[in-house]
Amino acid sequence: DYYRAITEYRRFVHAFPDHQLAGECRYRIGRSYLRGEDFSSAINEFQALYSTLPENLSDDRVELALADAYYRNTQYRSALSMLLNTSNIRANRYSLSMCYLRLNQPEPAITLWQNDSSPEAASLRQHMNEFRELPDKNPQLAGILSAILPGSGQWYAGRWRDGLVSFLVNGLFIGAAVVAMEQD
Repeated sequence: DYYRAITEYRRFVHAFPDHQLAGECRYRIGRSYLRGEDFSSAINEFQALYSTLPENLSDDRVELALADAYYRNTQYRSALSMLLNTSNIRANRYSLSMCYLRLNQPEPAITLWQNDSSPEAASLRQHMNEFRELPDKNPQLAGILSAILPGSGQWYAGRWRDGLVSFLVNGLFIGAAVVAMEQD
């Protein structure tokens, strides 16, 4: 239970604010918020910890945790900024790539893997190139199309099978409703 852990860590920090483990407890409070999926509280905790970083915690450790909280809270620009501040960008290439892709910027993501000759890197570059070539679809237009004719939004988005199933299922329900109303 993450919230119980948070309470106990807070009690420790309150009782022993100058203890050498107080910073570690504050870090674990932030991690507990992350695991409990309270991303805003995790961000607040990590930001406070980052501004008063004790000697026994590394900058990278807190920066990575803060970047993780930003990413999970869909604040991709902030996550990217934190990841670019870490001392070992090469070790964070997966996270950086995900941020760039979420921001619809495949070029910098591909560049991160350019000098890596491993099969995994080649596969990632191939998939990122495919991402770059995806056609842009307008979600609002898909919603409007589906409102006018069920299944047409999925059809527009390239999900032919889903569109057909949606059209047929809605057609069956509408047909059944018409038949039921005629029998009354």
